[in-house]
Amino acid sequence: VFVKRDHQPLPGEVVEDDFLIRADKNPNTAGARAVFGAQADQPAAFAPGTDLVLVWGEGCNFADLPRGVPIVSLQSYIAPENGFADVFIPISNQPERSGTYTNGDGATRAFTRCVPKAPAVQDAADVFHALAALPVTAS
Repeated sequence: VFVKRDHQPLPGEVVEDDFLIRADKNPNTAGARAVFGAQADQPAAFAPGTDLVLVWGEGCNFADLPRGVPIVSLQSYIAPENGFADVFIPISNQPERSGTYTNGDGATRAFTRCVPKAPAVQDAADVFHALAALPVTAS
């Protein structure tokens, strides 16, 4: 598991203070690091033997992915880079689903769907639950 680091601070930019600004506002990043440790931060290169890449969310530079490895991509929006994936699964965006957010302090807040999603669109959580239920086979 690797977490893509999005925007890096500019020299001198304030990244955290004792009032409002938090260095890591993304609980997904914090959760991945809690489970997988420091190796969750995206490496400069993928390990030899990488046999599958799952891209979840926008902003992946597909040129950085290993060549010849199948790519499964879960995205909410139509974009040219979706064509680089061997499998593309359209997933819902926030207005199309209900769920919860956990903030940097660990407080959880619920949100509810406000628009219907298209029939072919899946919620990412449902995709991951379905994948987890598949039997594991040795190759």
